[in-house]
Amino acid sequence: MHTRHVWSVVNIATVYHIWKQRNNALDNQVSLTATEVFRFIDRDIKTIITARRMRKHLSPLISLWLC
Repeated sequence: MHTRHVWSVVNIATVYHIWKQRNNALDNQVSLTATEVFRFIDRDIKTIITARRMRKHLSPLISLWLC
């Protein structure tokens, strides 16, 4: 259950940031490196998991992501 939830968060954050990067490249001619995009994705995943850690059944998520 926990692993499935982590992958759901990872997928949502990844799609969001790739789509955002695509729009920035097309609309503003601003492009980020893959490393920068990964940092944004990683930061958002940590934020989402940390915000949900108070729920007892989701508390192991941060350790799953950081392993």
